[in-house]
Amino acid sequence: MTATRPAPSRRSRLLRSTLAAAMAAGALALGATPAYATVIDTDNVLINGGAADFGNDPHAGGSPNIFAPGTLAWNISGSARTGTLTGKEYRDDLFSGGCARVVLALFNSSGSRVDRVISDPVCRATGGLAAKKITLKVSSPAAHRAVISTQAAPGLNGPWQQTGSQTVYFGQPGGND
Repeated sequence: MTATRPAPSRRSRLLRSTLAAAMAAGALALGATPAYATVIDTDNVLINGGAADFGNDPHAGGSPNIFAPGTLAWNISGSARTGTLTGKEYRDDLFSGGCARVVLALFNSSGSRVDRVISDPVCRATGGLAAKKITLKVSSPAAHRAVISTQAAPGLNGPWQQTGSQTVYFGQPGGND
């Protein structure tokens, strides 16, 4: 004798479909959890490059604030090593106008460049001080060190000349590694 199963009631079908929808939504929510980067090192960055400087206010006596430099924060998210540079770029020339910019370059342990970004320049038509807050990011699984350079030019079209630089290393805590 074979047992026959009673047809599911409308109420049990509704309960099962609601439960399946809730489980699917939960699985999507778990899969959509954002990844958070872990900051492992923050380096101080201060460049007094004459006509082009990098650091933070107040900019006095031709130099950014030595007590509040810019920073390069290193973090890891998955396999990516990311450096985020924050601070101010300055065009600092009492007698002539021109432009200044910051270049952030990332290198691997063999010395090959693996990423680079250049800030939008800050310009001034006449002598004096011009400043702009910047945030630059570079990233690579092979990151070993970053070189931050300031550059100056008589105008937006260059020629760009390096005025100063600072090197910092991934994973070495402290100020100027």
